Amino acid sequence: MRRERAFLRVFLATWFGGLALLLALAIYVNPWRNFGDVGITRLMNSRSTKLRYVAALPDAELPDAYVLGSSNTMAYDPADIERLLGYSAFNFGVFWGKSEDDLTILSWILEDRKATPKLLIVGADTWALAPAEDDHPVFPGLRRELLNEPALMKHHPPLGAWRIWWSRIIDAFLQGQLKEYYRLLRAARNGEDVARRPSPGLLESGIFRADGVRVTYGDAYGRVPGNIYEQVERGEFPIGEILQEKVDTGRTDELVHLRTYRFDRFLPARVAHLEHFVELAEAHGIDIVFVLNPVHPIFYEVLKEQTPHEANVALLRALLERLQAAHPNILAIVDASRIENFGGDPNGFFDEIHPSSTNTERVLEKIAEALGR
Repeated sequence: MRRERAFLRVFLATWFGGLALLLALAIYVNPWRNFGDVGITRLMNSRSTKLRYVAALPDAELPDAYVLGSSNTMAYDPADIERLLGYSAFNFGVFWGKSEDDLTILSWILEDRKATPKLLIVGADTWALAPAEDDHPVFPGLRRELLNEPALMKHHPPLGAWRIWWSRIIDAFLQGQLKEYYRLLRAARNGEDVARRPSPGLLESGIFRADGVRVTYGDAYGRVPGNIYEQVERGEFPIGEILQEKVDTGRTDELVHLRTYRFDRFLPARVAHLEHFVELAEAHGIDIVFVLNPVHPIFYEVLKEQTPHEANVALLRALLERLQAAHPNILAIVDASRIENFGGDPNGFFDEIHPSSTNTERVLEKIAEALGR
């Protein structure tokens, strides 16, 4: 019996000691800022990066309009917005932006930045309202980049402090975190610099311009090394050929964003966030234009065959039309879900879902037309 008790004590001490060591490593590495500004927090957070940039702007330089939404909106050029609509603008699109992002960003602009824009151009994705899961262990669908930005999270409907901290503890032991520990420890052993650094600013990130437009894109299919931004902007990237080959060879499962669209309902909480967003804008006299974001036409046909995408687009359009009927600050709903709707260019995509400025400029022309500009 004594031996069994001694073994149990040693086993428990080893077990809890190992967990404590992993937790300490999580705080040291801290790639997603789960534990604040400690550790090696050098991964870029588009929400924090853009927020800090707008927070530092002098009042006189604050834009009249913002682009909101996911990375699918990051090609909207503020210069095109000023030329076509007459508003100075900033592109506040964030990676995997969902309805809670739009709500918290607008709340921050109004309440913390003490600014009241005139117009919001909101790129609407069907999956931005879906209960799609991602890699977060406790809050499926909620991005770590939002969860770990306090300036935005204080405007999010309450999630419960204990749940947030519990999610951070669980994060410490996930596979991705463990791989990051190993990578950094190995890098340090090889003499690489793994000193603590803050998340880079907007211009230092190398991903965005000063107006918030994204200018760095990798080839999602690994055929072209480096940044393909200029190649796509010139219409020289063979995105159509790549997608068509996947279809012709029966390898549509290799389309990197296909899984994102496999859902058949909207999450009521996300619909509520969208409704609150519209009401908040209306209360402050802010006009809104919604754009149903496009996908590449070849990908559209795949989505049509393999997912409820068309039904979800119709559901999103009906939801926005219902909101427009109740809120006159929604000036227009531009359905750009198919490129035929706005004269889009199939070569103007970085992958299946991210349009280039060739297509976003044409969408802006449709917006200008709808607003009588």
